[in-house]
Amino acid sequence: MLEALLMTTLCLTATALPASPEIPHIPAPPAVPDIPDSPHIPHIPDSPHIPHIHNPPAVPENEGIIINLKNGELCMFSVQCKSSCCQRSSGLDLFRCAPRAAERETCSKKTLYGTYYYCPCENGLKCDGDWSIGGSITNTNFGTCVDPNSPV
Repeated sequence: MLEALLMTTLCLTATALPASPEIPHIPAPPAVPDIPDSPHIPHIPDSPHIPHIHNPPAVPENEGIIINLKNGELCMFSVQCKSSCCQRSSGLDLFRCAPRAAERETCSKKTLYGTYYYCPCENGLKCDGDWSIGGSITNTNFGTCVDPNSPV
């Protein structure tokens, strides 16, 4: 029954449509003159009250907007920070760039996420602590920074 109803609907629709619909000719839009030569756009003189859009201020090379961020600036991933540590203190805090952990400070081992509750150790130090796959997933692989070359 459903097939017969569908076939009838298709046949009625096909007979109601014209065999070759006429497509109207749409003319091309008129040519737009180049912006510099256009008499329609008035020249706006320089003014101290209007900011200069064509000359934005340069960002110094040692500062960043998305990468090369200083400690304390908001971040999403550790690669954005100069210190290579994007850290938050608790689950409700915002991530901020932070200095890497010094000797005898609490540290995190490398994570999958690129963000930390405790920053990794400074260069030359080792984060001494337990490592587990579960800790990597939950970001809870913590330890203490130690100098691998110092006598125990």
